Parts: sequence; C-alpha cells; structure tokens
Amino acid sequence: MGKKIAIILPYRANFNPATAGGLEIGVFYQNKSSSFLDGITVYGGPQAEPYKNVSYRSVSLGAYRMFGKNGGLSHALKNMWQTEMPDMFEVHNRATVFMNLVSLLPNIPSVLYLHNVPQTIKGLKTPSERARVLAKASAIICCSPWVKSRFCEGLSGDFSKLHVVVNGVPRPWEEKPKKEKIILFPNRLIKDKGTELFAKALANVLPEYPEWRCLFVGAGDRNVLSNLERILKPLGGRAEVQGLKPYDEVLELFGRSSIIGVPVFCDEAFGRTAAEALAAGAALIATNRGGLDDILQRAGLCVEPTVESMTDALEWLLADEDQLLKEQEKSWNNCDYSVQQTASQLEDVRERLFLNT
Repeated sequence: MGKKIAIILPYRANFNPATAGGLEIGVFYQNKSSSFLDGITVYGGPQAEPYKNVSYRSVSLGAYRMFGKNGGLSHALKNMWQTEMPDMFEVHNRATVFMNLVSLLPNIPSVLYLHNVPQTIKGLKTPSERARVLAKASAIICCSPWVKSRFCEGLSGDFSKLHVVVNGVPRPWEEKPKKEKIILFPNRLIKDKGTELFAKALANVLPEYPEWRCLFVGAGDRNVLSNLERILKPLGGRAEVQGLKPYDEVLELFGRSSIIGVPVFCDEAFGRTAAEALAAGAALIATNRGGLDDILQRAGLCVEPTVESMTDALEWLLADEDQLLKEQEKSWNNCDYSVQQTASQLEDVRERLFLNT
C-alpha cells in the first residue's frame, strides 16, 4: 500500500479554482501529478467546489472550537485520523498548528512548509521559537532561498532539516506563446504591491504608444481602485481594471501579455507572479524585494519603487521592439520554476523522509 500524506492548509484557505490564492494554487499543481497522489489528502475549511484531481476533506471544528481555530484544527484532525492515520503530515504556513500536531502525534514524520516571511508567522517570530520548531520538525520546506535565510537569522548549528522548494508555476505552452501589445499587472490591487505607481508610469508612457493597452487583474482595496480609475482615465478604453479572475483565465492573460509588472514595495517571500511572467515568456519589470531578487538574477528589469524608475523601464521596452523581444526570450529561456521541476524536488524531500523512518 502507498504512503499516506496529509497536507494541512490554513483553515480559511480557498482550495478551489474560482478564488484560490498563490499558496493554494501551488499546493494543487505540485501535488496533482505527484507519485504519491493516491495517498495525498488535503485538509482545510469547508469549500463549495474544491479542486478536482487532488483529494480534499473539509474539517469541521465542532466542539473543538473551544481550543481556538488553530488548536481546534489540530484536535479535529487527530480525531479524524483515529481510523486511518497518515504516514506523514505537512502543515502549510501555520507553525502553531504544526507544533500542536507534533505534540499530539509525535511518532509521525512532520513537515512545516513556509510560504511567508517566518518573522510574520505566529510561533516563528523569534529565534528561540524558530529553534524550537526546527528541533521538533522532521523537515522544514521554504518557498525560496530568501525565506530560508530569514528563518536562519539568529540561529546557529545544523540546518540540514531546512529545504528550499520554490512554488512551481504551470507552463502549458510548448513554445513561447504569441504576444499581444498588452501590459499586465496581475496582483492584489493594494498600495504595497506598487499598484498606483505602476499606473502612473503607464499614464506617462502609453499616450506615446496608442497601439498598447494595460490590464490590472486582482482583488482590490476600495481606495486604491478609486485612485486607479482616476489615474488611468486619460487612457480611456486602453486601460482596464478587471478585478479578481479564476486562475486559468489569469494564466491565459499571462500567455498573451508582452510585459508584466511586479513593482512591489513589500518583501515578497517568493514572487509567484514574477515566476509566472518568466514561464510565459513575458518581459518582466519588478523590484528586487525579498525573494524577487532570485528571480531577477535570471531575467527581468529591476526597478526602484518609484514612478520615474518604472516609467524609464516601460519606455525602454516600448521604444525598441528588438530589446523587448530579447527580454521575452531571456524570460522564456531562464525559467527554472516549472511545476514539473519543483514537484520533483518536493518528491525528493518526501522520499528521503520516508527512507529515514
């Protein structure tokens, strides 16, 4: 019989194709073609229509709510597993749930998978907390080299339990897809993502290039959406704010877009949208915040989070079609983030853990 792996998501995660975020998309794609697929079950809160092809079970907290959301989830899982205990559990982004399960089920290989800066996650904020989790874990997987380096801050000793498996992205095209004159901003439409500054840069540049248009895709803050409407108004129908879309529709837009902007202010744990830009063979404009630096070392234009810097980058690409094509080819040829590659890396970690138990 194959090994059984329990994957535990944050309770409010959206494991469904309509509203999934980066974490859930990564979990789905990296596991749907896994050699362990028949034994994988993903656990989380109730979903109306969860992803197909990967087994999903919703967890009802019921009477375990008395332990709080994280404590209740841990106790509810232990109760669910009384008749069919997994051979390994893998907790995503919830250190308190992870430590609760380690305490309740100390004899099962345990993996904590980090998709955010450790210092922002409850139970990992201090070096002593991170050292305690590292001592208890069978393995800790970080979504980028940068997240691993942040986990290690203030710690010393043996880090052999720490692994890097970046968030793999789908690459459904056999060759670089045909591009249209579209500039895409595919991110949450909030201030920290550089939304308004990128819009201002587009408003500066696009009047000189009437054949180009821009699209903003993602859920947004009301104030930012209002500012976007004002900033982009002079561009008329060549600028669209389309809101949140299912991932398959966003992926199709990646394929059509010539330029993709990821000009964030905040540190990105990995920078999934930037990796998706490379996978689609689009020219990337991004800041080097957090894990984005690793992506920009492969391809893309590194900008400062200012209107002037973004304007210069856009002008440089739009004014020279040969240069734009070179940047697109560089992206296409230097993407090391396909889900097939990263899923294989995840398989290696799991197989080594099973060999050692």
